[in-house]
Amino acid sequence: MNKNYKFKHIFSDLDGTLTDSINNRPWFDKNLIKKINELNNFNIGFSIATGRHCKDVITLLNQNKITNIDYIIGIAGAQIYDWKNKVFLWNKFFDDKQEKVFDQIYDYLKQNHHNQFSMIIYSHNDGIADSMNLISDSQFFDENIGKWIHRMNTNTQYLDLYICRKLTYQKIHKVGIKIHKDLENSEQIFEKIKQDLTNKFGEWFDFIKCSTCYLEICMKQYTKGSAIEFLINEKIKLDYENLICFGDSDNDLAMFELIKNSVTRNSAPQEIKNKAKYVIDAKPSTFVLDGINDIVLNK
Repeated sequence: MNKNYKFKHIFSDLDGTLTDSINNRPWFDKNLIKKINELNNFNIGFSIATGRHCKDVITLLNQNKITNIDYIIGIAGAQIYDWKNKVFLWNKFFDDKQEKVFDQIYDYLKQNHHNQFSMIIYSHNDGIADSMNLISDSQFFDENIGKWIHRMNTNTQYLDLYICRKLTYQKIHKVGIKIHKDLENSEQIFEKIKQDLTNKFGEWFDFIKCSTCYLEICMKQYTKGSAIEFLINEKIKLDYENLICFGDSDNDLAMFELIKNSVTRNSAPQEIKNKAKYVIDAKPSTFVLDGINDIVLNK
C-alpha cells in the first residue's frame, strides 16, 4: 500500500468502457466496482468522463454502490461535477450563435432527410428542470418509442421527458441524431449526414459518431479534453505523465490527445486503437479492471 505509483489519477469513459451492455442496460463488473472503491488506499484518484448527463451518472453510481469518485465530466465536457462536494463546477449550454446554427441544422435535416431521423435534445428548461426532448415525425420512431424510453430509464429518473413533433428547446447541452436502422442503406445515409453537417457547420460544432447510425452534436469549445485540462489546472494539479485514461469511442479522442497514457479495448474502432498507447484484449468493463491491475498497480 505504501508503494509510490506512477499513475496518480485515472479518467475513464463510462458506456462501453466502465460498463458493458446487457439487455440494453449498463452493467459493471463486480470486481471492477470493488477495485474502484479501493483505489484511495493506493492514493490514486478516479474520475469519469462520459457523454451522459452528470445526474444520470450519479444515479448509476449510487445504484451500483460506487463511492470512490473525485469528479464526473458529463455531456462530453459540457458539465463538471465535484462528487465529494456535491456541486457543479461548470454547466455549459449552446451560446446564442450556436442556437441559431442549430436551427439551420434542423432545417437541413427536415428538408433533406424527412422521416429518416429522430433527435434527442438535452436541455435545461426555465433554468430549473433538466429535460430530454425526443423529437421526430418518423414512423420508425413511433414504432420503437417504447424501446427508446426503456433504454433511457436512468435518464428519465431525473429528466423531464417530452415527446414532440417539432423542434422545441430552451438551454441546450447537446443534441443526439439517430438515423433509423430500418431504412435501406441506413449506414450510407448516416455517413452522408455526418459529412454534410461537418462541412456546413463544423466551425461551431463537433459531430461525433457514438455508435452505429447515432451521432452527437457537441459544443466545439467544451470536450472531455478541455474539461480534464480545467481539472488538472484548477483542482487535481498533477503532471500529465501521472495520468492515465480509458475510453472506446470518438468522443474519447480529445481525452486521448491530452493524456498520452491512454487505454482502449481490442474491439474498439480502429481509429481509437491507433490513438491508444495500450490496447487490451478484453470486453468492456473487464478491460478497465485488467488495465488498473496490470498497468496502474503493476500487479
